[in-house]
Amino acid sequence: MVAVCGGLISIGKQLVSARMLPVVVGGRLVGVGRCLVGVGGCLVGVGGCLVGVEQACPRHFTPEGKPASSGPVATVGGAVGQVHPSSLLRLPMTAPRICAGRVRSVCHLPVTRPHRKFGLTQRRRIIRSVEGAQRIRNHLLASLTDAEAAALSPWLEPIELARGKILARPGQPIEHAYFPLSGMVSVVALMSEGLGAEVATVGNEGMIGLPIFLGADSSPFHLMAQLTGDGLRIPAGQLEALLADHARLAALLRTYAQAFFVQTAQNAACNGLHSVSKRGARWLLATQDRAQSDSFYLTQDFLAFMLGVARQSVGIAVQELQSQGLIEYRRGDMHVLNRPALEAASCECYGIVRAEFSRLLGIARA
Repeated sequence: MVAVCGGLISIGKQLVSARMLPVVVGGRLVGVGRCLVGVGGCLVGVGGCLVGVEQACPRHFTPEGKPASSGPVATVGGAVGQVHPSSLLRLPMTAPRICAGRVRSVCHLPVTRPHRKFGLTQRRRIIRSVEGAQRIRNHLLASLTDAEAAALSPWLEPIELARGKILARPGQPIEHAYFPLSGMVSVVALMSEGLGAEVATVGNEGMIGLPIFLGADSSPFHLMAQLTGDGLRIPAGQLEALLADHARLAALLRTYAQAFFVQTAQNAACNGLHSVSKRGARWLLATQDRAQSDSFYLTQDFLAFMLGVARQSVGIAVQELQSQGLIEYRRGDMHVLNRPALEAASCECYGIVRAEFSRLLGIARA
């Protein structure tokens, strides 16, 4: 069923073009104005994504409102162009191009061409799974309502978070907010002598870019990917605009900010009061949480930098944990062998931060 403001447009199971009327499918806006919405029982535009058409369509209209000939068509942001009959394309609404009768885009997302045997039901399932798969991998995005997720998704750009990638530098304008889907990002305080220490970590439980939410355009911290992963990013200005209109998103970020501040404060106390061995155990547990694996890449030099201690101190701490059978370490490959024992060897800071994330966000991270 297709609901239209003031009316209903439906012919059996096929959608037809709507002129100067919004068309809503499954509670989502899929076409406005004179764009073609769907043809031959196969949707063309869903949540800002082009999904293609397989059968010949009834009469449709160009963006100028003129009748166009029948045939397979596609719409992106109101533009109409021919599509190969067996194509199933997933392209974002931004920066579309129509060339030589085919729809093309400068987007980084891949073009998917499933086999022709997929029917309408299977295609719809594919569309829904592609749209939702990335969002549910980040805890904050997965907690949004469908309406808020639909408003946010056109502005989210997939990005690779390779180990060592710099996301923000001290004092420079923050251009994007990042929602990690996997991997881990470190928030590091750098000193003039070149030394530094990690003050917090962020994984798929949260967001990089809280200063944007708090009304600031920069921060004094250095942000870089520590574990290789991927994520979604959104321009800072667009996030600010969405926060003004979507209370649920703003409330989620307020709650996450509280959990993040608990983490940074507890880490500061931990760095000043606890031994390198206990701090190292806490750091390994937090990294394992975000790596979602018993094994991950880590050098002792990097761990020393994160903890703000000498390389020799980290070497002693790693040997101590290894001799107890808690971990196995060899040339950058870290393996956690006994997590319960590693938790016992850690200071209480890991448990405090983990409990706060669980209480506020319903996710066990530290």
